Amino acid sequence: MSCYRIVEMERPTLNMLLSFAQFEREVTAGRIRDKIAAGKAKGMWMGGTPPVGYAPDGRSLRIVEEHATLVRDVFSRYLGVGNVRLVADGLARDGVAAPAGRSMPC
Repeated sequence: MSCYRIVEMERPTLNMLLSFAQFEREVTAGRIRDKIAAGKAKGMWMGGTPPVGYAPDGRSLRIVEEHATLVRDVFSRYLGVGNVRLVADGLARDGVAAPAGRSMPC
């Protein structure tokens, strides 16, 4: 049997193995997506940087009251003004800053 014949026979086998590998990746990705979606539906925290006003508490978030007061103030200012830039300017003028180690988008 020539080398050409062997390579010719290996190609379909390789394609079949690659197809199975792709299928396995898709099944695994689907399971991970489903697990994350189920956790979110139960209200579980999925990790990452918690929003200002919250701190990790196991698989959930708890309210940090000092930060929550700041968040409520920012929202009430926005409801009064209706403009994010004016709220940011007002916070800067009043010397209101994000909690230590945190940043607020503006």
